[in-house]
Amino acid sequence: MQIIKHNNISIKSHLESGSSVLALLSFDGEKCIVGESDDLLECADINGIDIKKCYRIVFNKDCADWDFSCPPDYKSIPQEQSRKLTYYKDGLTVIGGFLSQIGLFIGIQVNETNNQEEYARSDIKYRGDEK
Repeated sequence: MQIIKHNNISIKSHLESGSSVLALLSFDGEKCIVGESDDLLECADINGIDIKKCYRIVFNKDCADWDFSCPPDYKSIPQEQSRKLTYYKDGLTVIGGFLSQIGLFIGIQVNETNNQEEYARSDIKYRGDEK
């Protein structure tokens, strides 16, 4: 997996300081963009990554939070339950591979988003960062 570090972010420094890092991982597991803010959207666009075709996680040294929101057209699977199961399995594989690639062996907290409008949003926020 190619890891693109937005603004040359130091993942190690962020994790050591207790900060969280945002990652957008392409469904195919080929590319990942990591950073600390919403400017990842612009970075994704510049690097040819469609954010609607990415798994989104926020992680720190202890845990990764996955915003689980299966797109209605994922792999063209018409049956919702089968589509979500495939998305879940694929996501765990890609996210787990990314985390192990950067040397993190942590749990993945799955947070399901049922609203497809929220899935398609372009204003990615950190959970709990509404300061």
